Amino acid sequence: MKKLLNLLLPNHPHFLDQPLNEDSPSGNGQLIASDVTIFPNANHVQQSHIPYPGPPPGDRNGRPHARIVCEVGNIQSTKEWNNKCQLWMNQIYIRYVLGIKLHKKRNRKNTLGQYHRSMMARLWQQGAGYQEFETIIRKKQTPTNCNAPNLPQYQVIIPIAQVFWDPVLPLPPADGYVPTVPIPLATATAPVNFIIDLYRVQQLVLNKQDNT
Repeated sequence: MKKLLNLLLPNHPHFLDQPLNEDSPSGNGQLIASDVTIFPNANHVQQSHIPYPGPPPGDRNGRPHARIVCEVGNIQSTKEWNNKCQLWMNQIYIRYVLGIKLHKKRNRKNTLGQYHRSMMARLWQQGAGYQEFETIIRKKQTPTNCNAPNLPQYQVIIPIAQVFWDPVLPLPPADGYVPTVPIPLATATAPVNFIIDLYRVQQLVLNKQDNT
């Protein structure tokens, strides 16, 4: 998973790629974990209140709450994957949810001997959009144009400032709060966005899947 994260977020801040239990936004008392959790360093945000909840909330170990999570659906059905991604958005501290759904391998292979596979990326930001980045469109035999890195139409962009979203709650709807990168980190050469190249994700999946 760390290799996947490095491809997804090559300029990542604090992250964990092992299970990080958070209280479920459903309020049922259950603990759930995302595949990738991205959260700010505690030096740059308010201290989480213990016991949970806050505000600001944290995880069960007192770390700052996740701001960005990634859910990779491989075995789960599309509905199960979609529901879990949407569930995370019920927590106001989570600004973005990146969902990647890997569908079953196709029967055809490409010129490198890899099975074609349908894949979809969806980015929730208190709203949703999606992008297909497979080699062949799902339920069709039509190739996609996701065939090289650095194609703008096959990139997911998340502002780095959202990692530091940390208002005093409750936040009035018209408050006008805008998150900013802390001054020690906001240098002239610092990147502004996470740029997730879906072609690189596609190629990692094709290389790691069983192509025998």
